[in-house]
Amino acid sequence: MNTVTSIKGLLTKSFNFAVDRNYIPASPAVNLVIPKNKQPDRPTRFKQHIFLEKDQVDKIFERFPKGTSSFIPLKIAYHTGMRPGEVFGLIWDDIDFVNKTITVNRQVQWYAGKRTEEEKKRTNGTSESNGYWYFCEPKYKSYRTIDIDDTLLDILKKSLGKTSMRKLLLKGGDLQVLQFNTEDMKKVEKMAKKYGILYSVLPDCNRKDGLSEVIFHTEAVPRVNMMIQKLKFGKIATFDDYLKNGDEKSLGKLMDFLKKQQGNEKSHTIEGDKVNSAIDGLIEKVGMFAMEKKAISVDQVKENFSINGEQAESVIRQLETIGVLGSKNEDGTHTVMMDKDAFINRVRGYQDLAERMRAVAASKNANLSDVTISKKLIIEENDHAVKTRVPGTWGEEAKYVWLRKENIMEIHGGKTMLTFLDSNKDYKLYDEQNRVVTTQKGTELYTHYDKVESSVRERYEKVQKQQKKTTQKKTVTTKKAR
Repeated sequence: MNTVTSIKGLLTKSFNFAVDRNYIPASPAVNLVIPKNKQPDRPTRFKQHIFLEKDQVDKIFERFPKGTSSFIPLKIAYHTGMRPGEVFGLIWDDIDFVNKTITVNRQVQWYAGKRTEEEKKRTNGTSESNGYWYFCEPKYKSYRTIDIDDTLLDILKKSLGKTSMRKLLLKGGDLQVLQFNTEDMKKVEKMAKKYGILYSVLPDCNRKDGLSEVIFHTEAVPRVNMMIQKLKFGKIATFDDYLKNGDEKSLGKLMDFLKKQQGNEKSHTIEGDKVNSAIDGLIEKVGMFAMEKKAISVDQVKENFSINGEQAESVIRQLETIGVLGSKNEDGTHTVMMDKDAFINRVRGYQDLAERMRAVAASKNANLSDVTISKKLIIEENDHAVKTRVPGTWGEEAKYVWLRKENIMEIHGGKTMLTFLDSNKDYKLYDEQNRVVTTQKGTELYTHYDKVESSVRERYEKVQKQQKKTTQKKTVTTKKAR
């Protein structure tokens, strides 16, 4: 009926305006009466509403317990009835802790289309992705304020801003790094709290560059981009980029920092490293065993995995640290706190980070940055090198770079090339006729390509070593035959 009343008001005002201007002699809406208490013969909504039972809701939160990245968004949606896009569009200014309300001012939506160069600059993005997340007004312009209960209020209060690296890792998912001027640290802390960004401050690996870094979940990228716009300086980098920015001394300090954050108290002796390596390999196996048993003890780990008490206790401690197991019960067992899928995602997050750390630490040249190149960009090749078009250059402005074959590995079924660029090297860029048109520093050229994780390089180096060994064996065999 509100819609009908609004239409009547609009018609009445329009006709009265026409009468005042002598467009019509009289208003046909003068005697217009809206019928009262008239209901449609059929329902106006055909979509069936589905309501979850309490046990179904409980199962959802068993799958996404406290500490996971989905816990708080799901809690907000459950307690308020907000749309998913509205939930992910919230910032801390939308939450009134005094009056216990949440105000819906925006939502997050996905733009599915090729970004222009202008849009990339505006969103601080360099990816060739066919879309991006952006903020817009709520659906149907449904700006509103919602009352929230004490349960949700308490959850939100405990989720503000700064946290430990360990807790950030526990949430799972991909991590990215925000680099900004060190002098802006207080501003970053204040704005991260305002925009609801969970972050951890990283050790300063390079004090000479005047930059500081915080690490955060990829899901917060739209809000971090808002921070960058307010700061008028800053950039989003990968964890690998951050590691490569430091020297050997700072890298060692960082490794110690990360180990402490992970609750890892490993010794640094050779024998200790061997033991710890074995323990690392057991984490996932013991965790899966615990999933089946629903509860597990140190004695059970010793018996089923043929390790001593100290090693079994270490495994149990690490499973406690990452939230898989609860504290020891009176009977000496530890209750399993999450399901199988959640455990796999969480432990894999730790393993991925460890792989990145090991790969970067083992890298002989910290200036090398791994990139992937589509084979579609190959224009020409000879016995020693391939000529590829630099991404982002087209037509008459197209530029090309020659890359040595010995530094290239084919991946993804031969569709993509894995190689690296040296940040300190000056690369010659050619035109289509192989004339040198300019030179470009490796750091600048790197921005045109897709980055890859260091673990990929680690696998590549293993392949190279194996190929070298195979070649040497063939050479020796040939000499013996002669």
